[in-house]
Amino acid sequence: MTFTRRVTRHRAAASNLRPLRWLVVRGRVAGAHRGRVAVRLRHRTANGHWVFLRLHVVRLASDGTFRARFGFRRSRLLLVRAVYRGSATAAPSRTKLRRVRS
Repeated sequence: MTFTRRVTRHRAAASNLRPLRWLVVRGRVAGAHRGRVAVRLRHRTANGHWVFLRLHVVRLASDGTFRARFGFRRSRLLLVRAVYRGSATAAPSRTKLRRVRS
């Protein structure tokens, strides 16, 4: 068996595991009625650097709200930021970085 086959089997097994924890990120973009929001997650490495973990792009509802749901296998400290790129009627905006525990 080659190394790549072992890695593939390991990833397949890991992808079948259900998340133990759920993180739900919700928000509202003032003045916006359509468009997309990109929710970025970062986690801290052992040496203290924040590195990119996941990006999830969600659509805005007609009232300007959005909701993104993330599943995790273990608890960790995360930085979360939501970015709205703007539209013809609403200006671009982004949230402050928020620390959360998954």
